[in-house]
Amino acid sequence: MKGSISPWDGVRNFEARNIMRDQMKLGDKVLFYHSNCKEPGIAGTATVVREGYPDHTAFDSMHPYYDPKSSKDSPKWYM
Repeated sequence: MKGSISPWDGVRNFEARNIMRDQMKLGDKVLFYHSNCKEPGIAGTATVVREGYPDHTAFDSMHPYYDPKSSKDSPKWYM
């Protein structure tokens, strides 16, 4: 939705994680891509409003994106 802010949680692709963690900077323009659907492709554009930070959903055993190999001391996934 135009003008709204939303976290990019649940990313479980190492290349995407590395880009979000190491390269995406505040103010960058990005393409929002849907990959897990019948017709993958660019769904829109977005602007980065916060640089990469650990994906807290990976630490929550009740969350669908939980990863027991990720910890707060050594996060595996970023958003």
